[in-house]
Amino acid sequence: MIYLMLKDLLIQKKSFLFMFLYSFFLFVIFNNEVFREFIYVMGGVITTYMFLITANTNDEKNRSEIVLGSLPIKRDTIVMAK
Repeated sequence: MIYLMLKDLLIQKKSFLFMFLYSFFLFVIFNNEVFREFIYVMGGVITTYMFLITANTNDEKNRSEIVLGSLPIKRDTIVMAK
């Protein structure tokens, strides 16, 4: 099921660019001693959230559950790979 993760990474090429620009934005805006620890927490949470939402949106738009459902693989294996 490594191919499912590879598929998600290849589809989200634009998201990597956006996350890079967003991290640069965070470092510029929160360039204060008070927010020093907050930058890393906020960046990690937002990055994870954006990648998950983008992957799920692309799967819904392309109706990939039909293709995955027709494969000769157990459904719990697909769920664990997601």
